[in-house]
Amino acid sequence: MSMCVLLALTVGSLLAADPPKDDESTNKAEKLFRTMEQRLTKAKTLECVFDVKIDTLWYKGSLFLAEGNRARLEINEATKGRPMRVLMVSDGTRLSRQDNGMPHPKLEDTPKNLNADILTWVARPGLFLPQAPLPNVKADDAKDRFRVSGFKLGSKEKVGEREAQRLDYQLAVKGQNHPLSVALWLDVKTGLPVKRIVTAGVAGERMTVTETYGKFTLDGKVDVKTFDLTR
Repeated sequence: MSMCVLLALTVGSLLAADPPKDDESTNKAEKLFRTMEQRLTKAKTLECVFDVKIDTLWYKGSLFLAEGNRARLEINEATKGRPMRVLMVSDGTRLSRQDNGMPHPKLEDTPKNLNADILTWVARPGLFLPQAPLPNVKADDAKDRFRVSGFKLGSKEKVGEREAQRLDYQLAVKGQNHPLSVALWLDVKTGLPVKRIVTAGVAGERMTVTETYGKFTLDGKVDVKTFDLTR
């Protein structure tokens, strides 16, 4: 066997046995993300409290979900008067939604995929971004509206008192030309979101939306009164 053939076989064997480290990192990052997303999809109930920071603005939020498309999402400015940013409540049949530009809530039938879409928000863009005006294009569901790609594995870091694994990915919003950059930290013990930073360019300027998740409970008990439209 010639030296050239031997060298070619040796290199080929090494490449087959040892894939590029970047590919391994990408695959691990996407696997962690998909596992988290799938776990959220299977949850029967969810309770979450979170903070949002956009430049100098601060918000406090909470999210409750239960079977039967019952949901309550509330985001308020983190000031003494706590002015409302958005309040969305579904009792499973009717949906009440109001934001700070509406004098009265709007009532409509609850979409059949409401909770599935909200859980996609939790996994992909976070809870604040979907409340902003989005391109007026048809999207089959939240996964079609918010598409993810380009996963990269970061380092393990402390977020508060929790050890978290950082993932980076690209978020494409349907109807927008440029993807957003997302950094997501997952709790090493639970695999659930701890923190997310979404970075976008707005009118030539850089804007970041940072969400930090406090209490995050799946399949716990949620009081049915939480979904009362009159509260």
